Amino acid sequence: MRRDTRFRIASITKPATAVAAMILVKESGLHRHDSIEPWLPELANRRVLKSLAGPLDDAVAAHRAQPPPVFTDFGTGSTRHSF
Repeated sequence: MRRDTRFRIASITKPATAVAAMILVKESGLHRHDSIEPWLPELANRRVLKSLAGPLDDAVAAHRAQPPPVFTDFGTGSTRHSF
């Protein structure tokens, strides 16, 4: 391969996200079964619209039938949650 050879970079965000997560695990004691909510506070207090046709202000707190999402859920693509 020459220095100026062009090549495609497919989905680079997945490996970059994985590296960032591994750095967090190593440096801050983050565990894969920890809740994601402290790191992504916008997921902490989820709200659901009363009606799809209603205004965005017309929402109620989401029912907590499941435990909060954890880091492992996002790494495997099985979040168990709809966002």
